[in-house]
Amino acid sequence: MSYEADRLPSSVEPTLTEMTEKAIQILKKNPKGYFLLIEGGRIDHSHHENGAKRALEEVVEFDNAVAKVNELTSPENTLTVVTADHSHVFAIAGYPTRGNNILGLVDSVSNSELPEDKMPYLTLGYLNGPYSERVNLTGVDTTTNNFRQPGCIQMSYETHGGEDVIIYGKG
Repeated sequence: MSYEADRLPSSVEPTLTEMTEKAIQILKKNPKGYFLLIEGGRIDHSHHENGAKRALEEVVEFDNAVAKVNELTSPENTLTVVTADHSHVFAIAGYPTRGNNILGLVDSVSNSELPEDKMPYLTLGYLNGPYSERVNLTGVDTTTNNFRQPGCIQMSYETHGGEDVIIYGKG
């Protein structure tokens, strides 16, 4: 599957939401009910590449798929559970000002919030993964699909995190 951020308007590949809708249309014909697992696996793939924009676009598409489930089913006879099987070492840096572009550089409000090297830093980052060299991002468009947030610890790919994940339920 293509990343949502890279999807062309002319694409014939269905979105996760479209696949969810089709699956429910087929499965709901079973009088005994059904079990449907929908995975937003491209979220994970993009995080492993330190690709925050693509990962966030995939989260939005996954949210759209969950909304489609809610639209096509009834909470009286459907149990919907949404969770993740793990987290990632993905974080928001402090102290961006309110309204700061989430994919952009931190708009520091004082010199005490600047790194010691005085170079700008990203709002979003990864604890580890590829692209760990500290570079001056002044003038760099950090909002493109192909931009990769640097990892603090050099690794060939970003790893999973260790914190607990939330489980949401309805129905």
